[in-house]
Amino acid sequence: MKSKKQWLLIYSALFILVIFLMVLLYRHNELLAALIVIITVLGLKLSGEREDVHIYVVGAIVGTAAEIIAVSFGVWQYANPTTLGIPLWLPFAWGAGAVLIKKLSELFQRG
Repeated sequence: MKSKKQWLLIYSALFILVIFLMVLLYRHNELLAALIVIITVLGLKLSGEREDVHIYVVGAIVGTAAEIIAVSFGVWQYANPTTLGIPLWLPFAWGAGAVLIKKLSELFQRG
């Protein structure tokens, strides 16, 4: 079983990797979406918690809905949108972010 510090390093590394890929590949929507999905699947397999899939789906739906609303009102815009003013990879990033927030919260609650 991994220690709290090991899990924190794993989740932080996955987060940094996704952010790095977004910065590097934001013009390549399909490739970036695929890489985020692969990283997320690996992260979900590492955690082994079925609940994380539910968190992922809810985060992807709620986060994406909020983004579409904000973009439609001109609050911000994306450099390379594909549909409804957002890039293809964004829902996957929101799902991954929701799981990351849950995992980090659990790590800090355990003490």
